[in-house]
Amino acid sequence: MHLFRRDGNKILARLTQPEIQVLAAYFQHLRAIVLGEVVADDDGTDLLERVFPSASRDDPLVAREFAEMTLDGLRKEKHERLMTLSSAFASRRVVLSLEEADEIARALADARLITAAKCGIDEAVDYLAAGPGAEVNDDHSFNLETYRVLTLLQSTLIDALMSPPDPVESR
Repeated sequence: MHLFRRDGNKILARLTQPEIQVLAAYFQHLRAIVLGEVVADDDGTDLLERVFPSASRDDPLVAREFAEMTLDGLRKEKHERLMTLSSAFASRRVVLSLEEADEIARALADARLITAAKCGIDEAVDYLAAGPGAEVNDDHSFNLETYRVLTLLQSTLIDALMSPPDPVESR
C-alpha cells in the first residue's frame, strides 16, 4: 500500500490486489451494519450505537422519537459514503479530487467508528491496552489490524488534504 499523497489538486494512493479484495469485503460488511442487516457482533456488541448514538440516554421516548425522525436519513447518508469508499478503493490506483477526498475522509471516520465498536475500543487508551501482548482471538486481531489500517488511511488522507498544492498549480 502506498499511502495518500497530494499531487496538485488530486489526492493519490496505490493499493495491491489483495488489499483491494480485503477492503471490498470489509466495506460490504460495514454497509450491512449501517443498513441494519447486522446489528450486533458475535459477542453481542451493539455496532449501531457508535454510528447512530441515542439522542437521550435518560429518556427512551425522546430517543425513540429522534431516531424515528432521523435514522433513515442517517442510514442513507452513511451507506452512500461507504459506497463512495468502496468505489474509491476498487482499483489499484486511487485518484481523488479534493472534494472526493473530503467525502472519503468522512467515510473512513464512519468505518473506524464501527470497527472500534467491533474491537471494544471506546478511547485511545483502549487501543493501547489491546495492542501487542494482549490476549485476543483471530477475529479480534483482524479487527484491530483493520482499525489500524483505516486509521493510517484516514491520517495520510487528511495529511494530503492539508498539504499545499504544488507551487506551479497555484499560479
